[in-house]
Amino acid sequence: MEYFVPISFFVLFLALCLAFAFFTGSQAKKKGYSYDGFSIFGFFFPLIALIVVMCLPDRSVPEGVADVELLRYRRDQEAKAAELAIEKAKRRKVNVARAGQELGAFSIREIVSMINAGNLDLDDYWLDPERNAWEPLRSLERV
Repeated sequence: MEYFVPISFFVLFLALCLAFAFFTGSQAKKKGYSYDGFSIFGFFFPLIALIVVMCLPDRSVPEGVADVELLRYRRDQEAKAAELAIEKAKRRKVNVARAGQELGAFSIREIVSMINAGNLDLDDYWLDPERNAWEPLRSLERV
């Protein structure tokens, strides 16, 4: 009977450590971290592990989405954003001039088609609003 009290406290302490290990591991898994590693951490250092897990950022992948699918989705989104930026730049209108006479504002597409048709030459100028300077049309390649 004299050993019953210390053994019961030990069993209770062991049960609490196992409960913390399970809870800490499951919370870590929900956030996208290692279940096994945080379960061991939670068994030996229950309160510290619980605090650490609660402070970790969520890096889990949504359910039903594989890592490859997520990477492909992000790559596609970046490609669409790049295409939109290029289209926006092509639609932007710039002022064009020849021999000191301003011809008007044209989009990059219109300028390219006018060069191809022979209405403009690469030695004609466009107004670069960032530099506030007239640049030759051949410098539009960097835009």
